[in-house]
Amino acid sequence: MIVDVYAEKKRGRKKKIKVETKNEIYTNFFTKREKQRIEKYGIIGYDIVVDIFKNIIKTKNIPNLTICGKSGTGKSYIVNWLLSNLFKKNLKDRVLYLTLNDERGISTMREKIKAFSNIQVKADKDLPSVKVIIFDQAEYLSLDAQNSLRRIIELSNNITRFIFITRNTRAIIDPILSRCLQLHLNPKAVPERVTVYQKYFKKINKSQIEDICNKYNNFGMEISILESISNYNIPMQNEISDDITIIIMNLLEDKDTKIIDFMNYINYFNNNLVLYSLHKIYGIIKDNINENKLEKISYLFIEFEVNANFNEIFLLNLFSSIHQIIHS
Repeated sequence: MIVDVYAEKKRGRKKKIKVETKNEIYTNFFTKREKQRIEKYGIIGYDIVVDIFKNIIKTKNIPNLTICGKSGTGKSYIVNWLLSNLFKKNLKDRVLYLTLNDERGISTMREKIKAFSNIQVKADKDLPSVKVIIFDQAEYLSLDAQNSLRRIIELSNNITRFIFITRNTRAIIDPILSRCLQLHLNPKAVPERVTVYQKYFKKINKSQIEDICNKYNNFGMEISILESISNYNIPMQNEISDDITIIIMNLLEDKDTKIIDFMNYINYFNNNLVLYSLHKIYGIIKDNINENKLEKISYLFIEFEVNANFNEIFLLNLFSSIHQIIHS
């Protein structure tokens, strides 16, 4: 079954997690900051998804899912929202989260996934009677891995569910897709986010929020930039910030830029302004860079969210990594 969440109604995912295997398979799930955002904002702009997920939570019957959408549409976020409401404090025991590209081979299928999918869960009337395995960036699963996984899905259907988060369902084989409820997220059809944001960010006027949404069209980046402006009182039309943005943009565009060049500038400015300028640069370059590079840069900002660290060393690493991606 395929559900395009805006075809019927036009209404207007983190630190990379390493899964370890000891006596039991376990995972650290999403970050403290993302938990806070889920509790505060819920799901913004995807009403049909909310209706589907509320029914899943009510019935405690979760199907296999495929969540498809471009970078920044909130794919990982809405999965985290669903599972945090579904399993509450039992995420560690019930959810296996795989997101590292180097863990996508056939050996992972046989070892970690097969082992986790066969673990029986204790009966609990307040929880679903299944476990969940999540594949973030599922488009990177090899054909061999998918064929192996197909068999695992069939054999463990009574005790395990699978969620595939991907930018491209064409990379997933039909036998897997046919076993999933498919949700396609469309970022161009969510203008009502502006109205919702106004309720949470009252210090920022509507035209400024609209400008941010039009510039980024990326749920994660929008929340980050709005929180930065609101929490750290960074004015939208700050001339100093504009100057910093131009300087940093020029440094990023120059292939021969050294990290010392960046250091010479940020020492004179507030770290929050520097970070805000880097966010603004993301909005500037997003239409002129390929999607793979854009997603890598998005994950760099997620890394910042995980560390929640405003010091100079992290900003240096952030700038250096963005520069390297742009010129790779």
